[in-house]
Amino acid sequence: MKTLNQIRREMKLIRGAFRYGLTREQFDRITYPQNFKTMAETYIAASEHAPKRLKTVFDELYVHAKTQKAYAAERGVTEKYIQILNKRLLLFLQADMADK
Repeated sequence: MKTLNQIRREMKLIRGAFRYGLTREQFDRITYPQNFKTMAETYIAASEHAPKRLKTVFDELYVHAKTQKAYAAERGVTEKYIQILNKRLLLFLQADMADK
């Protein structure tokens, strides 16, 4: 089972790829880490099974590469609330990937 720190590091890589304008189809161009495309597709597929609120958090924070502060302001909620949702997302992804 992956630790939360491993998941955080990998999610940052995914956010970075989207931030720099890559699409999912271009993920095979990333050479480091070697398994980036597979790793990213695993997280994206796992997020599809998440409850709607967590799926939205995944899309906004990682696919659209928004900061927690910016997303909180956009939603009209506190940054702490977004942090809580993000932690729930990470725990969901950890549990989902452990089942496979």
